[in-house]
Amino acid sequence: MLMFPNRYSWAEWTAERRGISVHPVKFNFRETARLLGSHGFFIESKLRHNLVPRNLTGLPGRVKTAYGRFYHQIEALDNILANAPPISFLSGVVECIASKCE
Repeated sequence: MLMFPNRYSWAEWTAERRGISVHPVKFNFRETARLLGSHGFFIESKLRHNLVPRNLTGLPGRVKTAYGRFYHQIEALDNILANAPPISFLSGVVECIASKCE
């Protein structure tokens, strides 16, 4: 399983504006397929994840505490929203399960 930062992620866009982004290169599914294919991989499945951001850097402690308290509910909601078009296109990562071509 490989996870790539999504080119259209709202969280990445926000992180860049806050000066805390750590992903100078971002991808969409077409770009991940091209990259993986150029290294001999075939994509078996693809998903989106992290519509609800995981990076809480710079947020107040009470926000982090509340997030931790409701983590399982937030994760369940994220699994639904991150794969529901059209909002899914704004998710944080594109995830691919890939196999090496023989």
